[in-house]
Amino acid sequence: GDYRYSCFGFAPTDLAFEFVIRPAGDSIRTFRRGRAPETDAKISGPLLLMLGLAEGRLDGDAVFFARKLAVTGNMEAVLALRNALDDSGIDLVKLAGDMSGPIRRPVMAALSSIRRRALKAEGAGWN
Repeated sequence: GDYRYSCFGFAPTDLAFEFVIRPAGDSIRTFRRGRAPETDAKISGPLLLMLGLAEGRLDGDAVFFARKLAVTGNMEAVLALRNALDDSGIDLVKLAGDMSGPIRRPVMAALSSIRRRALKAEGAGWN
């Protein structure tokens, strides 16, 4: 939509690097923490929660108001991104399984279990 040319920053607090994404350019760039260029909006928090939000399986409002994520910059762009992700149907476990060939089922089962346990440890559950 209107924010496809916006630049979004994602800063996982549990990793030593950040991502900068520009949807219109289909580009994802990686930088060392603190070295990313200015972005229109930036989301910081644990990587696992960001992945859960990307899949549209976590309640973004609950995560934000529980102060597990920090959002700065253009809030309208962030809301547009959130709406786009909610409609995308992304399933990272399925994507990884699809790339696993004949071991698809055990890979998906293992990743589903890891995702479930990790989110439970974060105090977040799937929608």
